[in-house]
Amino acid sequence: MRKITFALAAILFVLPFFAAADGRFYAAGDHLAVFALEGLPLLEAPDPDSGVVAVIPFGEAVDILPDPGPVRDFEANGLSGSWAHVGYAGAQGWAFDGFLSRLPVPGPDETTIDRYVAAHFTQISEKTEKNEGTSMEGEPAVLVQRRFEGGASISFVTDGRDKWISSDLPVDRMEEGFLLVRAISRSPSLITRDFPVAVEADEVFDPDPEEARRGIEDFYVAVDREDGKIVGIEFDFDYADTSRYFYLSLPKEGGLRIEQDAMDRDDLPPLTWP
Repeated sequence: MRKITFALAAILFVLPFFAAADGRFYAAGDHLAVFALEGLPLLEAPDPDSGVVAVIPFGEAVDILPDPGPVRDFEANGLSGSWAHVGYAGAQGWAFDGFLSRLPVPGPDETTIDRYVAAHFTQISEKTEKNEGTSMEGEPAVLVQRRFEGGASISFVTDGRDKWISSDLPVDRMEEGFLLVRAISRSPSLITRDFPVAVEADEVFDPDPEEARRGIEDFYVAVDREDGKIVGIEFDFDYADTSRYFYLSLPKEGGLRIEQDAMDRDDLPPLTWP
């Protein structure tokens, strides 16, 4: 298991978080993306037994309508949520908001977090810097940092041996990060996994047969908690001689951070000492 601890102090900035007065992460007039990989049912009423108006495909957007109704928390696929009153393609109805996100849906070629951010946010600056004693092994590390409009950033990092990518995104919910990583990874082992709210300790699972044929020996999930709240999730794909991972966390300064290994990437910016 590899957990990133590089200090990205240079990227602290105000992130635009907005939430409704009732605690929901959206408000009337918002446009949210559907991250349900098999589609999201649009129902006639806020009741799982009501009639289905339509099934909204993955990647489509819905409009949040007024009159949200009472908050009725429930859980599906490990995701906690409530009913959202939404409009889609001229129809209105109710949908489970656990599969909705303020983040854009990744395209088919956006299989790494840096490609995703570059495709959906406009870059405004870039700089290279060296930090002493801040790598995973306590050694100097160098990063190329790109900042984007809307509060997003990408950092390409190396300590001379390992390479990884860290991205900060302008949302503050771990669930939205989970949905994004699941869509980016294209991993059958992760796509079929529920949000790991029930994981109390590090757990190792057999990989999907397709991934086992590609050399993955174990699929590893670890959850970090503070005061009972999930503040970090790691997904590791272990091969015989290396591992590949995503790590999601909620930095104390706000936002959502997603880190991904980049050991096999030969298209990164030059990571040389400034």
